[in-house]
Amino acid sequence: MRKTIFKKLEAEGLIANYNRLRKTLPPKLPKRVFIWDETLREGVQIPNVFLTYVEKVKLAKMLDEIGVSIITVGFPGLSEEERDAVRRITNESFQQASIVASARITKSDIDECITCGVREIALFTPFNGLNLRYRLKMSKEQVLEKTVESIEYAKTHGIK
Repeated sequence: MRKTIFKKLEAEGLIANYNRLRKTLPPKLPKRVFIWDETLREGVQIPNVFLTYVEKVKLAKMLDEIGVSIITVGFPGLSEEERDAVRRITNESFQQASIVASARITKSDIDECITCGVREIALFTPFNGLNLRYRLKMSKEQVLEKTVESIEYAKTHGIK
């Protein structure tokens, strides 16, 4: 029954089976790989996982030390506590890594990142068919338009 549901959702364009795209992978790997780490944003969303500010800084410093290129340190629009942690981590010094905060494609989320002092923002939005239809209640074109507006807004405020 599960296969039928997945095939139906895929046929409607609501989900994608990325395993079918394996044939389109490039034949050669790049000479250099850049690692973008989301542990401080995604990892702390796991139930019963809580990192103190000191632990978050220690983890970010360790990621920087091993050569991680980009570290997403949190989602300031989530809560006041998260906003404070992102602001404090952003004010730490890092040798190699770019420090990034996450935001939805809303001016208020972008403003929260700006307030924290980040120079780079990772904008995200659920762009699959299910989220477009039932959560955002927007078309792909509307989401793309709002994404462009959000990028332009962030850039006018000095964000990369």
